[in-house]
Amino acid sequence: WIWFTYIMLIMIRSIQSSEQSQTKYEEVVNEFRAYGFNKRLSTSLKRRMLKHLECRYRKRYFNESTIMRMMSDNLRRSVRMEACYHLLRYVDMFKGFPPTLIEDIVDSFTYEIYLENDVLIEAG
Repeated sequence: WIWFTYIMLIMIRSIQSSEQSQTKYEEVVNEFRAYGFNKRLSTSLKRRMLKHLECRYRKRYFNESTIMRMMSDNLRRSVRMEACYHLLRYVDMFKGFPPTLIEDIVDSFTYEIYLENDVLIEAG
């Protein structure tokens, strides 16, 4: 009976935690909307801002810098490596590189989101 109660409490906590991140996400979305309204931004730009939020947070808000600061250096590197591994495994240039070199490369990465129709490079 105690074990069942313990499992139920853990499940309830995880649901509450999930709902809190969704609620925080909605708060951030509302702030973006208020900002767009206040600055009289075009509808298309406001849509792009919200799309950026959706891609960045996947409708669950979190403070990545706070989370990463709480981790040890080794754990932080492991998290970054695992998060980037699915991208690096398809790059032929990195195949055969020693893991320490790949970790150094991953440490220099910066997170950037590009939306559809964003201009990455222009001639001239």
